[in-house]
Amino acid sequence: SRSPRRTTRPRRRRWPPTAAPSRRSAPWPCAARPAAASAGRARAIDPATSAALARLYDLDLAEDPGDLDLYLALAERTGGPILELAAGSGRLAVPLAAAGNRVTAVDLDPAMLERARAYAARESVDDDRLTLVEADLLGLRLPDAGRYGLAFIALNSLMILASRDAQRSACRTLAEHLAPGGVATMDVWLPDADDLARYDGRIVLEWPRTDPETGRL
Repeated sequence: SRSPRRTTRPRRRRWPPTAAPSRRSAPWPCAARPAAASAGRARAIDPATSAALARLYDLDLAEDPGDLDLYLALAERTGGPILELAAGSGRLAVPLAAAGNRVTAVDLDPAMLERARAYAARESVDDDRLTLVEADLLGLRLPDAGRYGLAFIALNSLMILASRDAQRSACRTLAEHLAPGGVATMDVWLPDADDLARYDGRIVLEWPRTDPETGRL
């Protein structure tokens, strides 16, 4: 069923890796692809800027989009394990793991995964419940491919991919990792004409918000 319409804009672009993988985010083997060609992503940026963007990403989603209950219900229905692609800073993966599910969370950005790791530590989520993987979701092939009861791409992340071929590849990645009878879910924005008219190239001040980590507006 379709989730309630939200006013949050499509999720911002994820960036290529900018730092060496850590113990809990070692890359898995996947299909070879030149970094610049992968999903049409922007060039790598410095680690400090990447970390700042990841922090602002969390601030942008400080107001709950309201989708966690959907994934908790799907996890209960399927029994897991769970694979989330483009998992970002763990907004869904961490509470899913905290609820007792085994979750693998994949993202290309080490700064995002570092925030996911910190979030998991705050929630006392053990490593055996949450595995963080730094990898491109295009061409991904994890060791547990074919064993996941639930695999999903949440909150407009499919729209980050720059071409229909890349989006089809992401769908194939979901399908190839599902166990027989497993459930694949993708959540994407369904705009109406008024929504589309807003995106005419202008820069719009959408909201002011205080950053809880710095105290600045």
